[in-house]
Amino acid sequence: MPRTNQKQTNRIFWPLSLGTLGVALLVQVFSMASLKDRLPDPLATHWNGSGIADGTGSFTGFLLLSMGTLIFLGLIVPLSSLSTPKKSAGSGQPWLAGIGNGLLVATTGLFLSGIIGQLDAPQALGTSMNNQVLIIGIISGVLWGLLSAFLVRKAFTSTTNEELPVAEESTRNTSTPSTYVPLPGTRISSSINSPLWLSLILLVTVIGAIYLMVSTDMSDPTIWFMAAPGLLLLIAVSVLLMSGKVVTDDEGIRVYGGGIFKLLHVRPNKIKKAEAREIRPMEYGGWGLRISGAGIAFITGTGPGVLVTQTQGADRIYSVATMDDAQGMAAILNRLAAQNTAAGS
Repeated sequence: MPRTNQKQTNRIFWPLSLGTLGVALLVQVFSMASLKDRLPDPLATHWNGSGIADGTGSFTGFLLLSMGTLIFLGLIVPLSSLSTPKKSAGSGQPWLAGIGNGLLVATTGLFLSGIIGQLDAPQALGTSMNNQVLIIGIISGVLWGLLSAFLVRKAFTSTTNEELPVAEESTRNTSTPSTYVPLPGTRISSSINSPLWLSLILLVTVIGAIYLMVSTDMSDPTIWFMAAPGLLLLIAVSVLLMSGKVVTDDEGIRVYGGGIFKLLHVRPNKIKKAEAREIRPMEYGGWGLRISGAGIAFITGTGPGVLVTQTQGADRIYSVATMDDAQGMAAILNRLAAQNTAAGS
């Protein structure tokens, strides 16, 4: 991977990680300082698996322990990126950013849920973590982790696209699939988004589910832990439905749902032929990741797409941003298919 890709990714990766750490520390210190007069002495510092306080300690000791934990989590993951090989930094760093920043936010929520659960209590032992704060912290951690991974991957991908040969990009935009023969190493990526009305429906659904969870008086933590996976699944599905990035190069074609999760990767040796065409969601059963008799598709709406026929298995269908993208991707895939045919003859 060119050096410029590694530098560009790090310009986003480190400020994002350190910024998240700074905000987490600020929230923790400010919350404890502002609520100190309402907390029991000694303070609860340990909770059992049911979220009930079973250990105590001093206010200063818990403050230092929580800050030390946040600093450790905030630095250990970014520092581990220094050992990521340059050739894999583009794929490894988004995941590191997502895991590290998401875990940091969720841990901050865990500490705050324990503190808020002790407010105005005569003694710390026996108090419970605040379930609403805990769930909000976990959900916020998941969402911020996904967004962090998306931002880091987007920075890497945009740099990669800028490094494509100018001649190749010019040829792709002005030639038809029958005359355009892409050179080895050509890479085309196409960002796609679902229709605004579908994004709004998904957003309202997620917000409504979160509101119901935090507004319902569920004193049993077991109920929260039963409801949380369903909400997280809803959020993950929403991310996959609302956007994606289709990438085609010498490794074949694949789509990154939400710009993060790699899906529907067809490798060069599996490609029989490819064509650019207009696709419609109803042809393949709707929007998002769809499985039907017509094939397996990632569709964000009516528009240009790429249909890939495999040597074995069902067809794969991908929405792309423009017909130019579809034609260029089909040309790359057909070149790979021709190479496979020539190698096998």
